[in-house]
Amino acid sequence: QEPREIMGVWQNLSGENTKQIEEMIRKHLETIRKALSHGEQAAQNSKGLPLPVEDWVKIQSLWQEAISLLEKVPEESRAYPFAKNKLQQYRKYLVAIKGRLTIEEEANQKLIAAKKSAQLAETREIIAQFPESWKKVNSSWADALDKASTIPPQTTAYVEAKNLLPQYEQKLQKAEERRITEEIGQEAYNQTISYSKQAEVFETKDNWIKAKEYWQKALNSAEKIPTNSSYFISVKPLIKSYKTLLEVAQSNQKLLDGHIYYPGSAMQHAFGDPKCIISIITVNETNYTNQENDLNLRKKRIVYHDLDNIDNLDIE
Repeated sequence: QEPREIMGVWQNLSGENTKQIEEMIRKHLETIRKALSHGEQAAQNSKGLPLPVEDWVKIQSLWQEAISLLEKVPEESRAYPFAKNKLQQYRKYLVAIKGRLTIEEEANQKLIAAKKSAQLAETREIIAQFPESWKKVNSSWADALDKASTIPPQTTAYVEAKNLLPQYEQKLQKAEERRITEEIGQEAYNQTISYSKQAEVFETKDNWIKAKEYWQKALNSAEKIPTNSSYFISVKPLIKSYKTLLEVAQSNQKLLDGHIYYPGSAMQHAFGDPKCIISIITVNETNYTNQENDLNLRKKRIVYHDLDNIDNLDIE
């Protein structure tokens, strides 16, 4: 059954008498009928969004074929005004379809790129250990989330991206939490090593008070490293070692304290008789050294005086 538009054109042209003109008109009308049929099919196929790229390509081809047919109607034909009007409409429709096709293709590319970033993030998670590597994991998940979130609606890619977005957000959050954990572990581990080195230096100087202090600091820092941090594996055997070294330092300090006697304060001895000195005694496991420092002060003297003449006492 011919479309109403064609019947109207045929009625307007029925006044032509010659068979040649009638045949030409029939040919032009048949061309228009095919074009309208393609257009009607293209419009019908465009319903039910979203549509995949393959469907948009077919729809685009239908509009292109319809336009191509309408362009075959010559200007001298009585059917040309009708064909021209339809041609203008179909060209607009074709531009719109090309836009839809481009949007669908770009959406697919974004979805593919988002999945690639997510796959890279998962691969990096397998081998990630320290803050820098977890920063890369974090960056890959953020990139995947960014690409997936920019996919426009009314595309087939959007439907899948909508399901992926919550997963990517959760993965990004976990990666960020792990990155922070690794940074905390790194800071505590570096502080632990620094304290242990200082403790070792004090041990070489037989300064067991300071050695004990810094072994305790090293142990406290080591115990601050999160158990799920990559640094915990490295510090775990050190904790037991530090506890032992702390006990040794405490023991040596007690041993040293047991061999030092304080018969009086340093200043009491400095102002005593017969010398005005301060002695610095250094003790190790086998012997000790005594360094006397003369303060060059006046010596203590005993002055006898009776109470009646106390006002005349010469303190010099």
